[in-house]
Amino acid sequence: MWPSKAEVLAAKDAYELTMPTWEQPTSYALGVEQPDGTIDWRVINHPNTHELPAVVLGLITGHRAGTATRYITPAQLDHAIAMLEPAGACDTWDHPNLWGWQKLKASLDAEPLTDGQQIVIVFLATDAQSSDRPQQELLAAIGLRPQQG
Repeated sequence: MWPSKAEVLAAKDAYELTMPTWEQPTSYALGVEQPDGTIDWRVINHPNTHELPAVVLGLITGHRAGTATRYITPAQLDHAIAMLEPAGACDTWDHPNLWGWQKLKASLDAEPLTDGQQIVIVFLATDAQSSDRPQQELLAAIGLRPQQG
């Protein structure tokens, strides 16, 4: 457990040291992509004020910099939760990512992903522009692009 702000920041720094080319995204989000391509966003970080969860997702997905869409398995979500859970002991901040990921895990435990559903993570860089559907969905959700119809 990391009950202090200093311990949480030290953990973030330690994780970042394992990723020399890591760049914090401007925004990022995690959700469930449906077979039709729509996304049920579970946690949106815009702007990115929660750097530790972004680092954890970078480690889990292999993402290091720029705008990207990554997909993870429920097992990878479990690993991300385990990496972030010690930060939950710190009351300096709220923990919307941890709570959102745990809630998604509980819902997946009760009702697993169906064919065509995927856990999606979108990382947005400062100059994010893309024709990638998940990235466009996130840009629309945070009000940076009109909703595609």
